[in-house]
Amino acid sequence: MEEIIFTDGLAAAAEEGIPQLYLFTKLRRLDLIRLPKLRTFCHQENSEINTLFNQKVIFFFFVVAFPSLVDLIIVGTGKCRKIWHDKLTMDSFHELTLLFVEHCDKLSNVFPFDMVERLEKLETLHILECESVEEIIGLAGDHGLNSNESIELKSTTKFVFPKIRDLVLYKLPKLKGFYPKVHTTDWPLLKLLEVSECSKVETFAGEYINLRETQGESQPIISVPQPLFWVTKETFPSLEELVLDGNGNMKVWHGHGADPKQYCPKLRDFYCPET
Repeated sequence: MEEIIFTDGLAAAAEEGIPQLYLFTKLRRLDLIRLPKLRTFCHQENSEINTLFNQKVIFFFFVVAFPSLVDLIIVGTGKCRKIWHDKLTMDSFHELTLLFVEHCDKLSNVFPFDMVERLEKLETLHILECESVEEIIGLAGDHGLNSNESIELKSTTKFVFPKIRDLVLYKLPKLKGFYPKVHTTDWPLLKLLEVSECSKVETFAGEYINLRETQGESQPIISVPQPLFWVTKETFPSLEELVLDGNGNMKVWHGHGADPKQYCPKLRDFYCPET
């Protein structure tokens, strides 16, 4: 099975080149498990969609909407290269509280940049055994940037995940960073954070310093090795359990400090056998 919904283009809207919208107003849980040939949720005979479909195998296009979806579990969809299209319907995925992605081996990232603002209610995020994932959030337009390239300091992107309590990144052998550019993240309710068997991550965390403020406008370009998380005192205020296991030569900290408790005041359990 390559798609869940297939339309043959006989509808009047499709004949006029206008995508048909499929609205799943009452669906609260969606499990897609062991569908190795699945390419997309809905395929329409529309020139714009076909072009996107042929260029990149995207699972959720703008032609489907899930305004009430709470739990999304995707396991073993081997052909899917992107879960979400960059543009979605306005009311879709805002209720999502659980996302579990496993064995999706073609994925290069989990979320498109514009998807993050929809994740205000997300509580649990598990990304497991996806062998091609290089970052969790992709750049707008999907233009990659090497993790050690020079980065222009115009403004720093900030991602806030207000409800996430449980974040697990497990066995992602190509993972390099959370987001390709300099950024900060806030996780006000995060209790558990696990990063295991992510051997390409060079550094778990680094202290974020606003170089525009400390150095002025004279140095608009810097060259930095990207840690998985740029942190401030506001990044992990509630973190209680931190697991870093099987990550090869990954450094726990980049910068002046070496004690995670400096930035995780409520940390009770810290498991890192490599240190």
